[in-house]
Amino acid sequence: MIIHCYGSWSGTTALQFVEEFKRAAQFLYHSAWSHIVFFDDWVLSTPECEPVITDMLEWAVRHNMTHSVRIYREDALKSYQLNKMMDERDDSHVIRHFYTEEQGFAWLQECGYLVEQPRVVA
Repeated sequence: MIIHCYGSWSGTTALQFVEEFKRAAQFLYHSAWSHIVFFDDWVLSTPECEPVITDMLEWAVRHNMTHSVRIYREDALKSYQLNKMMDERDDSHVIRHFYTEEQGFAWLQECGYLVEQPRVVA
């Protein structure tokens, strides 16, 4: 699953996202799957988003998500908030942060995911 996050998220935005995420994931979760999330255009979230996204990620792990890729330039505040929602050291699945999509897709391929012509359309 490829996800692009934009702007600042409110609780309402997070709830809408979770609904769309679960709807899309239903076609993936019958076997192991991963997601790659682009955060460069994301401008953090309000605190009420954090438990909503944490619950969604826990749901995804329970539904066979094995790998998460976070793509964004180094940003201490983003890292802090993302790790509050699901820490990179969480051992329920593998989370990695990369600076470029090429690095992220290459890592997923190394992990056994078939990545055919990954393209990002803005």
